Amino acid sequence: MEPWISGLYATPTIALAPLFILWLGIGIWSKVVVVIMLVIFPVAINTEAGLRTTSPRLIEMLRSFGATPRQIFFKLSLPSATPFILTGLKLGIGRGLIGVVVAELFGSRAGLGRLISQSADAFNMPELFAGVVILAVAGIVLTAGFSRLERRLVPWTRD
Repeated sequence: MEPWISGLYATPTIALAPLFILWLGIGIWSKVVVVIMLVIFPVAINTEAGLRTTSPRLIEMLRSFGATPRQIFFKLSLPSATPFILTGLKLGIGRGLIGVVVAELFGSRAGLGRLISQSADAFNMPELFAGVVILAVAGIVLTAGFSRLERRLVPWTRD
């Protein structure tokens, strides 16, 4: 899947946002697709990197003890890749917030993206700054939440 993921990752998703809005309408689903298209690539690339870091010696050891491929995946590969998956999700937070704003810029009558756009057009700096601060706070809160989740899910990565 690597060539497909790399090719789609190079595609400017933000430029495709108007197409998603035309295909799916102005409702929530077009915005969801834009956010998914922006977030899926860091998660997929990091997950693949995490799965590749699984020790071949440990895989061979589990096979010699009679482990099935499913057991190897759930008992070894997935725990090994979990820090990478969470890192991909952390990277996706910023891209997801950008996706929300872009989707709202192209096809919305309300929301932070629309607020930022209208405030910029009217040179209303207090409202523009408020929208940017709300996005920054959302990014900080989501990143902190993922850091807490990471400490809980993968305690073996702590110093």
